[in-house]
Amino acid sequence: MTPFETIVMLLGVFLSLGTFSYAFIGETYWFATSEAIFIGGGIAVGLFAILRSLQGSWVSTGYLMILPVIIGLMAFSRWTKYRWLARYPVAVLSGVGLGVTVGSTIRGQIIAGVQRIITDFVSFTPDPVSAVISLLGCIAVLFYFTYSAKYSDPVHVGTFGFIAKIGRLVLFAGFGYLYASTFVAEGIDALSSTIITIVLRTVRALQGFYG
Repeated sequence: MTPFETIVMLLGVFLSLGTFSYAFIGETYWFATSEAIFIGGGIAVGLFAILRSLQGSWVSTGYLMILPVIIGLMAFSRWTKYRWLARYPVAVLSGVGLGVTVGSTIRGQIIAGVQRIITDFVSFTPDPVSAVISLLGCIAVLFYFTYSAKYSDPVHVGTFGFIAKIGRLVLFAGFGYLYASTFVAEGIDALSSTIITIVLRTVRALQGFYG
């Protein structure tokens, strides 16, 4: 490690201690300086990364980058009297993010699961009884999640209300199994590993003391 790297490392430790000092001695110049350097440095690095990204994208796409740059600059209108312009970049970002998230979630967690259940039912995998139970449970759960002004009453409290109740029971069973398996696989495993580590550390310490 070069002397410059050593100085930078020590400076980082000093500034880190300054940020933690707020919890013990309150707001001081040490804390304020550390906070300002952290926020300013983070903004500078982020802005530099954005400019480098815009430069590379501008070279590859040309004038197509004008529209997203304008939308991004409109976000800074909150600092001016034209604050209403900031609604458009927020709306675009929220809409695109929600569309991407919901689309991938529906495709990966709902449509793919239904397709797999139908495929297992057609091929009777892993066995006919399990395939039939999975298909009926999937249908009952879909009935339970039917929310509309026209069909919610007959599905939930009307003629098909018992199917929605079965779907709720299937959800309870699925969530219970998921939580139980997570607790057993992760919670108990982590607890046992911690206990074993403590015991081994104690035994080794005693061996070293009496040795």
